[in-house]
Amino acid sequence: MSNRGKIVFLTTLAVTLVPGPGNAALAQAPPITVQQPPLVLWYERPATVWESEALPLGNGFIGAMVFGGVERDRIQINEKTLWSGGPGANAGYDGGHSHKRPDELREHLAAARRLLQENMNYFSKNLAAYIHPLTGQVVSRDCPEMSPEFWYHINSLKGDKTHYGSYQSLGDIIIEDLVYKPYVVITSNARTADPNEGIRKLIDGRVDTKWYSSAGLNWGYNHPFPIWFLLEHREPVTIDYYQLTSANDVENRDPRSWKLYGSNDNREFVLLDSQTNVMYSRRHETKTFRLPQPVSYKYYKLEILENRSRRNTDGCQIALFEYGLSGESLVQRQDYSEYVRSLDLNQAVACTAYVLDGVSYLREYFINYPSNVMAVMLSADQEGRLSKRISVESPQRRAAISVENDTITMTGRPADHHEHGLRFAKQVKVIADGGTMYAADDGIIVENANSILILMAAGTNYQLCMDDSFDYFTDEDQLAAVRERIEAAAAKGYDKLRAEHIADYRSLFDRMKLNFAGIEIPRRPTDQLLAAYGGRTAQPNTPGEDLYLELLYYQFGRYLLISSSRPGSLPANLQGIWADGLNPPWFADYHTNINVQMNYWLAEPTNLSECHLPLVDFINSLVPRGRITAQRYFVTDTGKPARGWTTFHECNIWGNTAPAVSEAFWFPVGGAWLARHIWEAYLFSMDKEFLADNFSTILEAAVFWVDALVEDERDGTLVSSPSWSPEHGPYSLGCTQDQAIIWDVFNITLKASAELGISLPEIDEIRSAQSRLSPPKIGLAGQFQEWKDEITIDITGDWGHRHVNHLYGLHPGDQFIAGNETDDRFIEAMKVTLNTRGDGGTGWSKAWKINFWARIRDGNRAHKLLQEQLKGSTLSNLFDTHPPFQIDGNFGATAGMVEMLLQSHGEAIELLPALPDRWSSGFASGLKARDNVELDLEWSDSLLQKAVLKPQVDKDLLVKAANISQASITDSQGRLVEVKMIDENTLRFSAAAGEAYTITCAGQ
Repeated sequence: MSNRGKIVFLTTLAVTLVPGPGNAALAQAPPITVQQPPLVLWYERPATVWESEALPLGNGFIGAMVFGGVERDRIQINEKTLWSGGPGANAGYDGGHSHKRPDELREHLAAARRLLQENMNYFSKNLAAYIHPLTGQVVSRDCPEMSPEFWYHINSLKGDKTHYGSYQSLGDIIIEDLVYKPYVVITSNARTADPNEGIRKLIDGRVDTKWYSSAGLNWGYNHPFPIWFLLEHREPVTIDYYQLTSANDVENRDPRSWKLYGSNDNREFVLLDSQTNVMYSRRHETKTFRLPQPVSYKYYKLEILENRSRRNTDGCQIALFEYGLSGESLVQRQDYSEYVRSLDLNQAVACTAYVLDGVSYLREYFINYPSNVMAVMLSADQEGRLSKRISVESPQRRAAISVENDTITMTGRPADHHEHGLRFAKQVKVIADGGTMYAADDGIIVENANSILILMAAGTNYQLCMDDSFDYFTDEDQLAAVRERIEAAAAKGYDKLRAEHIADYRSLFDRMKLNFAGIEIPRRPTDQLLAAYGGRTAQPNTPGEDLYLELLYYQFGRYLLISSSRPGSLPANLQGIWADGLNPPWFADYHTNINVQMNYWLAEPTNLSECHLPLVDFINSLVPRGRITAQRYFVTDTGKPARGWTTFHECNIWGNTAPAVSEAFWFPVGGAWLARHIWEAYLFSMDKEFLADNFSTILEAAVFWVDALVEDERDGTLVSSPSWSPEHGPYSLGCTQDQAIIWDVFNITLKASAELGISLPEIDEIRSAQSRLSPPKIGLAGQFQEWKDEITIDITGDWGHRHVNHLYGLHPGDQFIAGNETDDRFIEAMKVTLNTRGDGGTGWSKAWKINFWARIRDGNRAHKLLQEQLKGSTLSNLFDTHPPFQIDGNFGATAGMVEMLLQSHGEAIELLPALPDRWSSGFASGLKARDNVELDLEWSDSLLQKAVLKPQVDKDLLVKAANISQASITDSQGRLVEVKMIDENTLRFSAAAGEAYTITCAGQ
């Protein structure tokens, strides 16, 4: 048996950090080499739960969740562009805009603004917070309730979610062992409306699925009772009982009367049993029916004469049909051993390994980006021991599945799409070494093979539309494209595909490595490692094992981004690239009030800039529709339609930029927030051509707010109105996050125009508007205010509300920099806020707090939040849970961990700015700082020992680290570099592109 992918964890190893040879291109530079331990998620049993146990694979286009079952393996497949809704469901789809006329919408907005101003005027005059002269305590009130008139106008601004659509599963690849039970071909004379409720669901061993004969329903399948299904075996099967389990739906569809027959030639049948007036008392109830004596036949046929309602139009539903000899289930659970299910982050390869009847079996799974195919290789260490049925299942109701020779083909479209809408195609090609292979029963049967290679490719005719044609469909024959990829992959062969995949993946993953002194490779599987983290079980992890889990979790975040966001693909959505079924939580869409942005916080600092590009493309695609949104809702103070573009917080792949329909629907700063990602991508690359290509998107996001701001008549400052603090409320004037995002997009635009030497009238308008913005405030209670007006729930923390969105200016913005004398009073107020809100919250909330505390330079508190994330918001497969699964927590936590090691959002590159005590010694390589500087770090006893800076542009660099004034700096030739010491923790030097500068601290 090949040892490829085999996992062996036999000893606990303390990893020693030893410098090694440097990069050949920088041979003269003193090296920092990180010996990162093997990073593997592994488990001792197959997965049964998609969300928390299955293991993710992806290449940005195709996603897969691997279950690793022995007798039956399910590989759930996604294709990133498979969405319902949009113009494929309704050719007139307009991005979710209200059907009201623009003038009506503007009138409603003006009325809501007027009423809101009156309310806040009343608040300032009668309810404003003050310090009681006798007690010295802050006396505060909450905002008064808005009038029904206000709610009428504000609710009239909601968009239209009709045809919004949802990200959807493409389907599953099923690998079944032929000895799992006597192989059955099952057929029926009754059709089904839903392929996911087909006849094979009767014998899949699961009660949570069902067969639904649509019988007389109005779906064109009017088949009257009796209806029957036939089970065909290779050899006669002896039974003395059978069982029927009721399905989950209405009882009228239960079978009521039937006859069971047996045959050995499929022509003459013998009556074995007859039942009448059978009544089920509950859903998923199993009834057993005994035969007078054992019988043995190749064919068994159940003829259903009527259902419970005795109405043909109700059809018939059954969850499960089982049969056999008493005490001898036909479902033989095989006695396998040495089972390991794993995901190797170093290679992006999943494995299932086990021993059965003295034979070692191995399955390897990966998804190749260059060839855009998935490969699954089944092998054994003895020849001729692989006998499998490979098939495809799909929840897509308009999927057609066919089998020809060695290939399964599935084509179709989402159930709500017309023929000119989205079309999908998927092919599975089976290549066997040895044995026999044939198509049968909607699958491919392989018997007695030495190895089996399964190749899968999928695609749709979707295109990301970048203009106002809003044409999201190509004329490409997606099946021909899929077939071409499959054939090209088959021609390469498994070994070349695997090598190509690993080389491509490692070109990204290996750029950045991290290790902590004292790490121990655990002997326990990942689910047990997670359960025992932080001393939570009777046999807790060692400190070294906890460190390993933290490192594994960190790099898992990078792995997930590589897997779900590659150039040419759509960006990572709420679940990355993974979603089960047709209706995942929150449509698995793109939320711009934190979620999609958090997905990309780690991209640049962890050296995955290419993975950031899909988001930039997506942002630009929103601009044409976002201009329409701006013009439909907003006007200038002179009554002209607002310029620029924006988007509200719920976006799909069909250009939805309009307001949503939930209580928290009002979030017009989505476009301004997204503009920061273009700016960040520039700061880390310093690519002025990139900035010039994307400058108009930034400029228009800022110009929109020049036109959309209103004057607060209480103090003459400019505010957003109405303003809803995300997922928290209440409506007010200029909530702090709105104001911070608007300040930020103004600031970014001014800086970007200076970088490009652009001078436009709009730049002056932006500068003027920024100077008039209502500023952030510190409350009388010492907290950083969430709203412009201090209210009670801000002081109390509103029972630990999960959102701390008003700290945007600290992170991801750069309005406030800890350690800056001017900003530190605001930083202290932010600490009050964070302490009041507490360390609880959902997964993404904890992840954001890791970043906040890191930016505040409190590494131990940031690490505490990381512990909270792992203990309370991480599932067994290391997915973040909101709950349910929501991937932004993974990405946000990884971003927060890198913020502990390196920050560059201020004027300086800060080394180890928030290092927690638990990470007192370690190495890191390949970190990225703004100004396009790559860094390697070595530290010990919580102090920097050495840093290597590799700038890619000529730049004066300001570097901060504790006691750095005692350090020396040399270039790649070992020559001392002239340095200006600013203070004991800060130095400045002039850096040249392509050089490597080593900072060596005293005593090193």
